[in-house]
Amino acid sequence: TTNPVASIDSICAPYSASGSPGCVIAVVKDGKTIFAKGYGMADLDNDVPMTVNSVLDIGSNTKQFTVTSILLLEEQGKLSLDDDLRKHIPEFPQYPWKITLRHLAQHTSGIRDYFDLLTLKGMGIGNNYPDEEYFKLIYSQSELNFPPGEQHMYSNSGFILLAEVVRRVSGMPMAQFAQENILDALGMKNAVFFDDPYRIVKHRASNYGPLPDGGYWSGASIATNIGDGGILSDVGDLAIWDANFYENKLGKKD
Repeated sequence: TTNPVASIDSICAPYSASGSPGCVIAVVKDGKTIFAKGYGMADLDNDVPMTVNSVLDIGSNTKQFTVTSILLLEEQGKLSLDDDLRKHIPEFPQYPWKITLRHLAQHTSGIRDYFDLLTLKGMGIGNNYPDEEYFKLIYSQSELNFPPGEQHMYSNSGFILLAEVVRRVSGMPMAQFAQENILDALGMKNAVFFDDPYRIVKHRASNYGPLPDGGYWSGASIATNIGDGGILSDVGDLAIWDANFYENKLGKKD
């Protein structure tokens, strides 16, 4: 297009309307951010606009950091992606098949998603349950959805289990391990792990969802489990993270 900025503005127009939850767009080319702009509102309660400095919940993109933590520990010789999960979490149920860390990372484990299990048990999603509550639900399942490796089925359960493996193998919570070995190592100064519901996060954008008859509801979650989600970041730090896929600076850099 002859005017890429105008094209981006057009795409983001629905999020720029008065009273609309917004978004932030950053465009990276050849390792440099060539465009960054906020649209709409970051906080509808207080009429705070979205800017490039807004910090948003990146949700399941956190899973990339969880697997990177596992890969760093593998590089250190402390585990293998092909380890049996029960080697690190021996209380995990014994099934007829071996479930590896690789199965968890690739959504091929067959382990049921704990969000589904929460719903079936009548427990509110987004509440701040301790990790033990999630593990109790996962461990209580007598069957898998399918034999490991035979299908791909998205499962958040695999990633809170991987975070628990990181905790046991490294001797520190995954939030601390990833903070020191990924965020700090890359200079991601604005990204934070939301592991404390009372934590104040500067420039934090609120979460919203649409109402069927128009308007929005506030969708803020107070859940603080780390692994399948849990990172808040601005687009600048995500650009740093993206750049590391092309020129790695983590671990032994191989």
